[in-house]
Amino acid sequence: MKIFLFFPFLPLIISGQFFYTKKHKERYCAREDQRSWSYHGYTNGPTNWPRLFPTCAGNMQSPVDIRTYKVKVDAELSDLRFEGYDTPVTNALVTNNGGTVRITFEDQVRRFISIDNKEYVFQQFHFHWGTARNPGAEHAINGVRETVEIHFVHSNGNSTAVVGTLYKVDSENNPAFWPIVKVLPDIKYKDLSARIKTPFTLSSLLPENRNFYRYVGSLTTPNCQENVIWSVMQDIQNIGYKQLQYFLKLYSVEEQYKSRECHITGNYRPLQRLNGRIIYGSTHI
Repeated sequence: MKIFLFFPFLPLIISGQFFYTKKHKERYCAREDQRSWSYHGYTNGPTNWPRLFPTCAGNMQSPVDIRTYKVKVDAELSDLRFEGYDTPVTNALVTNNGGTVRITFEDQVRRFISIDNKEYVFQQFHFHWGTARNPGAEHAINGVRETVEIHFVHSNGNSTAVVGTLYKVDSENNPAFWPIVKVLPDIKYKDLSARIKTPFTLSSLLPENRNFYRYVGSLTTPNCQENVIWSVMQDIQNIGYKQLQYFLKLYSVEEQYKSRECHITGNYRPLQRLNGRIIYGSTHI
């Protein structure tokens, strides 16, 4: 008697090609495979990034799992100084680029962070998210991935410094998110932009406790440029379940191509190996 084994949740590999099961097809948005890279494409998803973008195969990649018992507390680690983060943002452009929500400022206010007496000027911030059951933050703490992560991107010449903040879903809404989520219905589809209607501050999106983890990594999207200074805030904040739903209604495609499979969710890169890198902490964990 022949016994046939069937694994409904795994892709089959035959002659070097992937054949996806029904479960995978339900999450597959065909138009994402037409881009240079994507989060869920068959040919250009994260497992293919190292082949498509050689830098993504480097030894200092991000995101990583921060194991707090391995974090090295460094008393000489300089404070992460935020300048201009308390100044209200009155002119900001919110864009759905098909992979995330990106926010840029046009108010001429100089905002920057200071690391080791070097200033990194604020450029933009963007989001990575999942659902309450399938979290979408990029960095993990002790193997646990939270629901949402914001990246505040800064630069100094060719050098990049990113501040990451983590959020877990909660029954109570976070007032700091309302100025952003209220305009998300206006950018439901790829390449749509809208302006913030209510002023807000960047500091309102940061935890009051400014302790952080520090390591050297990379950008988490292609071309995965390395030597990025990462500062991941230690305290985890909340985002309301209702607020999260605004993000989950966004599409990765233009309106004419919308389908249930093409919502933006799970827009995170899988965890990368540390390869001997040390993660430092600004205080005792």
